Amino acid sequence: MWDFGIGDPGVCIFAQIEWVPNEAPPGHKQFKLPYLYILHAIEAKDWTAAMWADAYHAALDQRFPAGTRTRGDYGDPAGMQRNPSNGSSVIRDLNAAQVPVTPVAKRPQDFAIRILNNMMSGGRVYVNIDGAKRVSDAFSSHKWKLDKNGVRTGETPVHDWTSHLVDAVRYGASVLLPFHPRDIEEQDDIRPYNE
Repeated sequence: MWDFGIGDPGVCIFAQIEWVPNEAPPGHKQFKLPYLYILHAIEAKDWTAAMWADAYHAALDQRFPAGTRTRGDYGDPAGMQRNPSNGSSVIRDLNAAQVPVTPVAKRPQDFAIRILNNMMSGGRVYVNIDGAKRVSDAFSSHKWKLDKNGVRTGETPVHDWTSHLVDAVRYGASVLLPFHPRDIEEQDDIRPYNE
């Protein structure tokens, strides 16, 4: 999951989704719910696409079993903006360096945040503190502007140090996490990273 910062920090987050059958009472329909595991995060400022590609490949080689490759890399659509100096974009440069980032479709910021909030309240988001503590800290500190009655105002959250970490997860969540559970018959195509 990627967020590209121009003058701000950029973020690359490694995560895994596991679909787990719910504990349905007898006679009730069983279905699968997504669990999100944030495994590792890279955060840096003013890196080139080549530096990001090197860090991405190093993280795969050092933190995950040999041969591990990501099954989907989703990022900020702003990463497709052309650089006036070379006519390319961050995402195109990453793709050329064997980092398969795909820009996500633009959606309202609270689309994926609502999904993530529901998952967090259901205890279905886990963060590896050894590899992604700043993501956990960002989740607990991310906020919206409030009026005098404590009601959320505006269409975007407060832009601060939490923004890029949460935005990276938000981009991935907008593609990978639905509002609804899966039918129990749907097959997973994701092998746990530790197998």
